[in-house]
Amino acid sequence: SGTLCTSEEDPDYKDFELPVVEDRRFTDFPGIIVFLAVLIGMCVAMHMGLAYGKPTVFTNGVDSWGNICGQTNTAHSGVEYSGKDMTNFKRVLIADFLSNPDALTATGKTTTLCVRLCPLVTSSFQCQDYLANKSNYNDAIANAACQGVGGKDLAFDEKNNRCVPSHAVKGLSIQKQNALLNLYSQDWLHNLVHDCHVCAAELTWITLIAFAFTLVFLAVMQGASSALCYFSFATFFVVGGAATGYMWYLYTLINAVDSGLSVNSPSGRSLFAENAGYSVVFRDTAIVCTVIVVGFSIICVLVSRRGMDACAVLFEYATEAIMEIKWVYLLPLYTIASLAFGFGLWLYTIKHITAVFKPQLLTSTVQGSGLATASYVPDTTYSTWVLVFEFVAIIWIMNFVLACQHLMTSLVVGTWYFSVDKTEMYRPMRVATSRLIRKHLGSAVIGSFFSGYFGLLRSPLSYVNSGCSPFFWFLNHVLVYISDMNYHMVSLKGCWFFTAGKLIRDRLEVSPGITAISSFALFLGKMTVTLSVLPFGFLLLKDKVGVFMYGYPLAVGALLSFLVAHVFISMFNAAVGAVFVCYVEDTAINAG
Repeated sequence: SGTLCTSEEDPDYKDFELPVVEDRRFTDFPGIIVFLAVLIGMCVAMHMGLAYGKPTVFTNGVDSWGNICGQTNTAHSGVEYSGKDMTNFKRVLIADFLSNPDALTATGKTTTLCVRLCPLVTSSFQCQDYLANKSNYNDAIANAACQGVGGKDLAFDEKNNRCVPSHAVKGLSIQKQNALLNLYSQDWLHNLVHDCHVCAAELTWITLIAFAFTLVFLAVMQGASSALCYFSFATFFVVGGAATGYMWYLYTLINAVDSGLSVNSPSGRSLFAENAGYSVVFRDTAIVCTVIVVGFSIICVLVSRRGMDACAVLFEYATEAIMEIKWVYLLPLYTIASLAFGFGLWLYTIKHITAVFKPQLLTSTVQGSGLATASYVPDTTYSTWVLVFEFVAIIWIMNFVLACQHLMTSLVVGTWYFSVDKTEMYRPMRVATSRLIRKHLGSAVIGSFFSGYFGLLRSPLSYVNSGCSPFFWFLNHVLVYISDMNYHMVSLKGCWFFTAGKLIRDRLEVSPGITAISSFALFLGKMTVTLSVLPFGFLLLKDKVGVFMYGYPLAVGALLSFLVAHVFISMFNAAVGAVFVCYVEDTAINAG
């Protein structure tokens, strides 16, 4: 019969005194089939996005005849002036501003041109000569665009390859400029990607700071393993309170600067004066952080001391196991690298999928000039459903990567627990990797799906189960079998994911709340890292120019910080759960 690390997988491997596995086969294989189908679907969506998506419509801008600035274009039927080579003409100019400097509109009635350089309109400005030298249009378009030009001096600033009149946007937030001048897109997803691209350096620094803080927290936490909950609770309260207080201080400084700026100030910061999307975002972030710190601090007071002492004992054993098998520290690095690669590829796909347009340009006639114009129309029928699929798929994939780390940790800790001589363990990481890929990849797939999408329903439904019998039935017969604890039983018994859930339910009648307390304590560690990084996000982003909505990069920075902390700290959470399940299984085998 097989064991957790059997000689059947490695002829030279020692056979340890482990629980006997009656049927160690590939578990949950239907999940692999569905998962592969999802991956194929994502590849098809990527191919369609790359084949038909035109993100340069947003990044480069287009003229009134469907020519994308800065590149060679294909002619469209029914659009006379389409198909122009705009390789050398990378700026977008709203021609209406030449004749009417006060025109603040970018609707379909305006005429946009691709030009080489933004103009400087003075009393000696010759519009036809400018368009002849700085654009690629014929005399008919030049004459129509230059009607009524003159009378006022006008200077343009360049923003996102758009020529924006300097005087018209003073005191306007960049969100307002985007709405009026179509600097990029009105779609929140496009603006999110744009802001993350603009703040890429700042987000990288935020991630590195979160990584450093996580390592510091883990190092101190391992030293204080005998008082895990007390350390975690105290650290969260002190660090979270200090970080929140500093965020309020930074907000008052930012708000004072914004309020003191004159609308007519020549400073570039005047673009953000009275900007509800700037200082208010930082204020709202500080409010949310304050509520989190106060709320979780109250919960900490209510946790029983007996349960805290018990989970501290488990954590001591888990820490000892991880420190004995030092290679396990590489698991979070592999996990983060995999998540970064997958998420980057997904963002690249989303960028193209959201830029799929209908093949036929929408044509219309500009009043006054009589010129037929064309515009791109998003193909929402295609992109909406694909986006829904992509969001569901990426969450599943991210949970799958984390589930693999969870199973690997459980396999390694299980090997350590049931090894007689813990100093002579034979390549536990190698055997755990082999076991995961050859036997339990399907369980990781199934578990990541159900734990990721349905596991979160357990807590809210537990509050209403007494009064709502359908919810009670669903909780008692379905959700009770869905838990991260299942991975530990899969690694020990070689069973399927839901079979492991049944075994867990039968075994954990002893004290099921112990692992919940340790999970909560480690969750507070993740929140501590996130809260401690947010003030750095304030400092890095407060002077960043060209951001549509500061809430986007700030939220992404917080998410990245939490994800980095989650990947590392979850390894310890998995180790605690594995030790507990091993103890319960050992007790059951040896009759107490």
